[in-house]
Amino acid sequence: MLAKIIFLSAIEIESPNERDDFVRQQCGGNERLRRQVLSLLVAHDLPNTVVDHPAVKLNVSD
Repeated sequence: MLAKIIFLSAIEIESPNERDDFVRQQCGGNERLRRQVLSLLVAHDLPNTVVDHPAVKLNVSD
């Protein structure tokens, strides 16, 4: 639960360096927690390939 709280605050920080500093500070030396938060951040930053690249092209006409 704590990882999610830190993650939700971290995604509001645009600068990667500031975000890393924030996560490090919030985790207070807890490497397991820091890895959990970083994992959430990496997943958040990945493109949503299902939405970005649909498997089927639809031809929609009025």
